[in-house]
Amino acid sequence: MGTYNVHAGHCPQGKGASGAVGILQESVEDRAVKNEVIRLLRAEGHTVYDCTCDENTTKQGCLNKIVAKCNQHSVDLDISIHLNSGRNDYGGDGSTGGVEVWNYDTGTQEISNRICEAIATELGIRNRGTKYDKDLFVLANTKSKALLVECCFVDDKDDAKAWDAKRCAEAIAEGILNKKIGTTGGSTVNTTRRIGPGSAHLNSDCPIYDATWKNVIINAKKGDHITVLDSGTEGVKVRHNSTVGYMHCKYVMPDIKKGDKLRAVEDITVTIKKGTQLVSQDGGYMGNIVNCNFIINSKSVEKV
Repeated sequence: MGTYNVHAGHCPQGKGASGAVGILQESVEDRAVKNEVIRLLRAEGHTVYDCTCDENTTKQGCLNKIVAKCNQHSVDLDISIHLNSGRNDYGGDGSTGGVEVWNYDTGTQEISNRICEAIATELGIRNRGTKYDKDLFVLANTKSKALLVECCFVDDKDDAKAWDAKRCAEAIAEGILNKKIGTTGGSTVNTTRRIGPGSAHLNSDCPIYDATWKNVIINAKKGDHITVLDSGTEGVKVRHNSTVGYMHCKYVMPDIKKGDKLRAVEDITVTIKKGTQLVSQDGGYMGNIVNCNFIINSKSVEKV
């Protein structure tokens, strides 16, 4: 079995040298990808070290801490996870910015090519390909072979619409291992929930935008209560306290009450397939009891 270092780039969102912010927030999304990559690799029996810097520090301080953590272990590969910026396409031009992977030299070219292809195929975004740079600090200073994944662009509306951290992570893990891997908790298909008007909570820290989807007006927190004001599968209009803004549906968990009718948006079990009609037997927004005390993740259903 292999041994890997995996880390998300930059400091945490809003702390010190955090990552790029556009429609997406790099320091939020890269950590979501990092966590899932680690989970998937460990599930396949591999040893994985999390070398992320979660301190409030400077850009150089963050890089130094990441490299120091990486160099504590002798591994097969260091994987640095980032999101890119520089497209400035907040309106959407019908063309994605895409994925690219940076390498120190050709020693990681084969893995790099696989990761690029896997992410581009899984998310349906442009494959910008394998690139090389001997001056990138992490690539130049880690003792083991390393590569840096720029998953997509934070400031490209077309990338943001295609973005799914878990599917991106699965593509990265499969590129590393050079095989298809299984996932748990439902099917591996793209899950789309329609979010309708009503009371809801947030499943993660996330941004709320103004009407242009360009400017962040609230850095909302996991567990915050919101009111959804319209319907959508990608983004919805919401009220957070007294402020009205717009946010991505993937962060929204509608409040489900006992007796609410639900529909599975992915295969949950052998008998509960995508499209199955269910009735909630309790209330909540992260998990609900259906079908004779079977507990489901609320991300797997939508209200009907």
